Amino acid sequence: MTITETVTAPIATVPKRTAQFPVTLNQQAWTSGFTLSAHTILPERFSSAQSRTETKVPGRIAKPGLGKISAGAGQSMALTNKWLTYGWGHNSNGQVGNGTTTNVLTPTWLGYAGAQDFVQVSAGGNHTVALSGDLKIYGWGARQWSIHGGTQAQNPVQISPPASGAFSQVSAGFNHSLALGPNGRAHGWGAAWNGELGTSSSISRPTQLQNPAGIQFVQVEAGASTSYGLAADGTVWGMGSNANGRLGLGPNVSEVSKFTQIPMPGDARIVQLVSNSSTSDSHTLALTDSGEVIAWGSNSSGQGGTASDGSTPATFLVPTRIELPEGVGFTRLAAGSGVSLGLSYDGSVYSWGGRTLGYAASGKVAIPHQVPSLTANGGYIDVTAGDQHAFALGTDGKLYGWGSGQSGRLGNNSTAFQTVPVPIPLPVNRHAESSEAASGTDALTDTDAGTETEGTDSGISEDTADTDTETDAETETDAETETETETPDQENADPDAEDDSIADYQLPSEIDAGSVGQGGVKPGTVVLAAENENYKVWTARDQSEAICVIVLALPDGPSSSYCAEQKVFESAGISGSIDLRPAPGSEEPTQSLQTYLLPDAVDAERAAKMIPGSKAYGQMLVRFGDFRQDGSHVITLPSGDSEVELLLLRAS
Repeated sequence: MTITETVTAPIATVPKRTAQFPVTLNQQAWTSGFTLSAHTILPERFSSAQSRTETKVPGRIAKPGLGKISAGAGQSMALTNKWLTYGWGHNSNGQVGNGTTTNVLTPTWLGYAGAQDFVQVSAGGNHTVALSGDLKIYGWGARQWSIHGGTQAQNPVQISPPASGAFSQVSAGFNHSLALGPNGRAHGWGAAWNGELGTSSSISRPTQLQNPAGIQFVQVEAGASTSYGLAADGTVWGMGSNANGRLGLGPNVSEVSKFTQIPMPGDARIVQLVSNSSTSDSHTLALTDSGEVIAWGSNSSGQGGTASDGSTPATFLVPTRIELPEGVGFTRLAAGSGVSLGLSYDGSVYSWGGRTLGYAASGKVAIPHQVPSLTANGGYIDVTAGDQHAFALGTDGKLYGWGSGQSGRLGNNSTAFQTVPVPIPLPVNRHAESSEAASGTDALTDTDAGTETEGTDSGISEDTADTDTETDAETETDAETETETETPDQENADPDAEDDSIADYQLPSEIDAGSVGQGGVKPGTVVLAAENENYKVWTARDQSEAICVIVLALPDGPSSSYCAEQKVFESAGISGSIDLRPAPGSEEPTQSLQTYLLPDAVDAERAAKMIPGSKAYGQMLVRFGDFRQDGSHVITLPSGDSEVELLLLRAS
């Protein structure tokens, strides 16, 4: 864009000018960052001390997907594809959440009056926390670690502060908990003996913590007397105890009581953090954007790994890149007591550390080794590890567990140690008044929390980049850029459909299928839903069975994607799956589901009124019905200064 200033005086100082303009980014520019430049062009008789300036805008990372299985100090939790919450294992403080303090040997539905559907659950020391479908925090188990007031809770209790807004993730530590609130702000409560909550006094309810200036978190992780935040730029921040290298801040720091950046080797960008919170023997793992692993903290059983120089010290005092098998990269990690797990690009499960490995080993294993008996068709989509027990969730929805069975923590109706993984059945135990089926076996599924609409799982998101162009003499220019995204036309494709008339399509090379959703696009589910001269729109399932829309804008090719759990679409009045048939240019109506993910500044309710038949769910607009293709359409959004081009279909 150009800003013109007219000067008539012999000598003039041009005041600071500010401008806003949209910038469209492809996925690579969004994740890798980009550079903005401003130039000053003056007539010959004028001079400028600074005719050009540049501002580097750092890349952003996608939010880590929310897991649906979690192992704690002795309790185990799982969410099913019917949005039921199951718990089992050690229960002396009510941390299983079934209304008792008796150990539970098999998965038990947490059915109680006013039972909530949860989209994430996290098991910690002697307490458990969860995120409900309406994005509130719930807690149960021991004392103030889970519930305001310092009393024990044997059923889930809502503990979100009044008027706190929507939360997007929770994490249960050994004696405290964290939650990710609006605008990437960390909230915490529980014990604060070592500065892990930024204070020396315990906090009895979720309270906003002091974020580093200018930093928004995309993940929080509570460990053993440690709190971590993963920033949108891939940097890692932590506070709390640094005993035995827990924070990775070297040998000369004992503890810190404010979020402090933890340097990563080679300035690696991190996309996921995991820290053992099931015991006080703590280690932490960081997953890089290239699938490598960085470890710090305890390595007594090899759970940290082997350093690149071949050493296996008892403690990693600073973050250290560890050796991986040749050709292996990870998409997800888990940290338990003396053990670590990794989920590889091909869906295989790897483990390293001590006894809870999933295979027989003499002594510690300090380099990740594949768990040989986990060979489900389609691989695995989630892993978790606790106090001497671990689980893996298959793409077939089946759960497998191994390790200690003490107090029933494996859920296989046994207290025996299981060296190799065994299947963990989840019988449905709906309340008698439930209208759903109450028999059979309920499979697990791991879906991204689609009720959160403040961004995209991958690809383009909304952000603001500021650049100041200053000159010492005649001109000063400020340029503010705002990147805006539209994620149109999300549709629900049935991955199990056997109708040969529904065509599967390979995504073009411009779209990295591995970066879409949780674990990448599931093979055989890609359907070309709509296309015109401006867009091509596919629908697919990711490895967690979340529904994804993938948009390629033509002819330049910037792509974006958005994934949400099926519950979001069902809330629009849709039951079951939708039969999608590609009909580009056809006059035959096609049953379609459209979604528009709007920027935060837009009044979504008013925008919904501008698009007939649509309804707002947060910042996501949903429109469903029989439509014919009607090309694209530009609308002016209610923010008053933005226009968005949407692919629209006309009702039949």
